[in-house]
Amino acid sequence: MKKSIKNRWVKALRSGKFKQGFGKLKQDEGDAIKYCCLGVAIEVFKPKNKKFSDFALRAGKSAFYAEDFCKAGCMPTRTFVKNVLELSKEEVETLAKLNDETSIRGDRMNDFHTVANYIEENL
Repeated sequence: MKKSIKNRWVKALRSGKFKQGFGKLKQDEGDAIKYCCLGVAIEVFKPKNKKFSDFALRAGKSAFYAEDFCKAGCMPTRTFVKNVLELSKEEVETLAKLNDETSIRGDRMNDFHTVANYIEENL
């Protein structure tokens, strides 16, 4: 991953501008729109004249992910992951799991700051 991409993504995750959601890239809950960490990346890096949905695949429609991993959510398109984020399938799966699963202690969900720290240290 390019350093400039990493820095912008980490900054967005820590900004407080995005509310964290789980299991889907983007969720409109009426009074709030929530994102997983990968949804934040799409929102930050998609071209201004494109829709969010142009870069997201619904569950069961992606050749990049096994359907059982997708669950009820959706994942970024293979092109977005490869050409913008420059991440492997395994790295994307790790980030999705880090966003959606409980912390190592098992007492809470990992927040965007934890995900941002992981990106800084490992990608």
